[in-house]
Amino acid sequence: MAPANRLGNPFICGGPVPPSHFIGREREVQSVFDQITSHALGSIAICGDRRIGKTSLLQYVCHPDILQEWGLSQDKYLFLFLDSQSISEFTPSRFWRRLLTLLLRERKGNLPPEMIEGILAREEIGHTDFEIVLDEISRRGQVLVLLLDEFEWVIRTDNNNEPLTRDFLSALRALMNRTPKALVLVVATCRELHELCRPIKFIGSPFDNEFTFRRLRPFTRREIDQLLDNALRGTGIEFTPEERDYICSLAGTHPLLIQLAGSTILEFRMQGLETAPNSESIRAEFEELARYHLSQLWENCSREEQMLLTILALKRLGEREESKWTYDRAAFERILNRHERTLKDLLRRGLIAQVEKTIAVCPATFESWVMREIRSADEEEFAKRETLMSDLLPRDEAEQVTNVMRLISDREDVRLDRTDWKRIGRYEILEELGQGAMSIVYKARDPNIARVVTLKVMRLDWEARSKKSKKRFRHEAMSAGQLTHPNIVAVYDADEDRGEPFIVMQYLEGPTLAKVLEALAPLPLERAVDIALQIGDALDYAHRCGVIHRDVNPSNIILLENGLVKVTDFGLAKLASVSSADGSQSGIFHGTLDYASPEQILGQEIDGRSDIFSLGVIIYEMLTCERPFQGKNINAVIRRLLSEESLPLTALGPHLPPELKDILSKAMAKDADQRYQTCAELGQDLRKMISRREAGEE
Repeated sequence: MAPANRLGNPFICGGPVPPSHFIGREREVQSVFDQITSHALGSIAICGDRRIGKTSLLQYVCHPDILQEWGLSQDKYLFLFLDSQSISEFTPSRFWRRLLTLLLRERKGNLPPEMIEGILAREEIGHTDFEIVLDEISRRGQVLVLLLDEFEWVIRTDNNNEPLTRDFLSALRALMNRTPKALVLVVATCRELHELCRPIKFIGSPFDNEFTFRRLRPFTRREIDQLLDNALRGTGIEFTPEERDYICSLAGTHPLLIQLAGSTILEFRMQGLETAPNSESIRAEFEELARYHLSQLWENCSREEQMLLTILALKRLGEREESKWTYDRAAFERILNRHERTLKDLLRRGLIAQVEKTIAVCPATFESWVMREIRSADEEEFAKRETLMSDLLPRDEAEQVTNVMRLISDREDVRLDRTDWKRIGRYEILEELGQGAMSIVYKARDPNIARVVTLKVMRLDWEARSKKSKKRFRHEAMSAGQLTHPNIVAVYDADEDRGEPFIVMQYLEGPTLAKVLEALAPLPLERAVDIALQIGDALDYAHRCGVIHRDVNPSNIILLENGLVKVTDFGLAKLASVSSADGSQSGIFHGTLDYASPEQILGQEIDGRSDIFSLGVIIYEMLTCERPFQGKNINAVIRRLLSEESLPLTALGPHLPPELKDILSKAMAKDADQRYQTCAELGQDLRKMISRREAGEE
């Protein structure tokens, strides 16, 4: 039964809240005004999740009533708010033009309009033009306070915009530091400013050095009650303690979710509907309203955070439904214990919370959203979640988590523990030989012809497992199978079993080059060159047949007792991700990072010259015990690979031929056009070097 008088809903679920409804954030507001009024005129950077109140804070501190409360004269402090995203296709000139237009339109500080209009009449506007305005502001004893919302929009760090961004931020920093000071910045970003600036190669001090930092946290219970009281003031309605508790259970501590939950319960009250705690109707209505925002919370999490949120949600489900299904509790606990620092970050952001004696995704509706996304995911989306686990976790733990996801989403192809498999296809499993990122390798027996083989079960992405790509998978396997060369491991068969594609190859007794290098490196020059020449012959033959290896590394090279070298896994890196119907690999990197070419790292189209780069890295490693682009982490390796001007060839000892440095420099040239164009060319130079060395020794 609806009430006689319909009231408007006072909760604000759209844009920023007006100053009359702004609550909390006392420390952040104090920090902003402390910086603005200090003798040093300091700047401040505010960060926080989306819709947590950054825009509301910026608009609050520049409101005339608030400035009056804090005793800031609007004649001295000229506050200018700018949503950076409003500058379409950002350029520095458009930025300065937008600021000048706002100054003119809002008549800040009674600045001479003819001065600003004169600058705006110019075709291009630079920071030196804006200096004219700052000089006038400084001459009048005023301070310009720029409140720059969505500041990520102006910080571009891709290859094309990084120099422009660096120059713009350096110019902005110079304006902030001009004497006498007349400019203060208050910037708001989702990610912390120092993280956004880290990829930029500043010549002097980084832009973010000039800032004090504040992160907006979720609301406390006191602030939540204050928000509810503010919203309900004048409505004649009060929420009961039970209703307030229910709002917190639905929304956690995020300001926007609190507004949505309060709005939902108020709507039910205004319509005379039941609002008892744990009302399923209210919960369903709230989840529908909050769905988009919950998806934004997920998208704003790092991959590691998404992995942990998934594991926490699955763990809680397992605890609640222990009688229905089981999971490896110890494995889940090990994962969580290894990521304590990231869990603390999630706790500070209010995305997880302590519940009884454990931690859980917060709010509970976010946990429900995570589970619903797993259950409703199509094959593409589900495979992305599988890839997330396999990229960040050891294989056994990734499979534990993936199996639980498949189980709770009622997918038929829940993967079995392969250690229990006795047969794959018609092949009898004899023993497991090893595991890699793309496959598990077995020694197996073909009962039809009593032949021992190597069998690789592929860890393929969703497209390679889908029906539409089975034909493509077989085509790629056929291409590799048609390679017949003394230095290439033969491929006998390709099929699938229980949804798992596999490749059957020639079985060989002998260590991989990786194992040999661990024990014996550095190798003598003649032995290293002999191995390199045999690898090069195999690659040259494959390239002429139209097959690129894509993952040439010591683990894919087998050394036999008779001195013969065998290259294996041709095309498997491509088979591991068939990206489209035409087999294009643009934009996708597959291979072993330490041996990958720059074009592979950048996701560009590759050809046989990429394999030549990898072979150059192997030659270097055989002779020095080192890889030329080693780093403490993945980012360091990539940075060295892409940005170093020349290769670190100093590890090559004086006993080695001088021309070897030139050969390796050409083999590992960053620009493929500057590289050897064929393995035959590389082999020719290696043979000449050895011939000259032997002639000199005689």
